[in-house]
Amino acid sequence: MNPNTLTEQLSLFLDVLETGSFSAAARRHPLTPSAVARRIDSLESSVGSRLFQRSTH
Repeated sequence: MNPNTLTEQLSLFLDVLETGSFSAAARRHPLTPSAVARRIDSLESSVGSRLFQRSTH
């Protein structure tokens, strides 16, 4: 994995933790919420575990 990609994914991960949502984290970056979700999915694949419990509300 590209170190820059990992750095971006970890930054997004921390922003999702801090803000509590993919949408709020996306507003901190030039990304859409779905782009944040894809990057978090990729990070989860890399570590082999789910990092967030998703809900739809």
